[in-house]
Amino acid sequence: MKTTENGVMQSGAMFFPTELWESSRRILGGEAWTLFTVVIEETYGYGKLSAEIPISRFLELTSMSEKQIRKYLPKMCSAGLPMQSEIGPNGGTFSFEEGVRNGTLPQPMPREFGVAK
Repeated sequence: MKTTENGVMQSGAMFFPTELWESSRRILGGEAWTLFTVVIEETYGYGKLSAEIPISRFLELTSMSEKQIRKYLPKMCSAGLPMQSEIGPNGGTFSFEEGVRNGTLPQPMPREFGVAK
């Protein structure tokens, strides 16, 4: 959390589409849900529709081992969420572009939205 010169905390809000929350929490187990929160942070959290996320980023943002990440990434990607994904040996590319294009998902908000100046 950032602070201003006089020590006041600056906070922000991350936009998490209800459509993704409702569908993902029912479909994913704990491990796949943890990975999905990283995908949401790296996409909607930064005002983007897609992101390339290396295994090292999942390791950094979760308490999961590399073995667990490699096991649960395919499960997350095949769970039927409105997300396109392509997994490779070093991570994956995740996109919500099709869902936004067809009206299933909303556009992400800019990163600056809700950030106190």
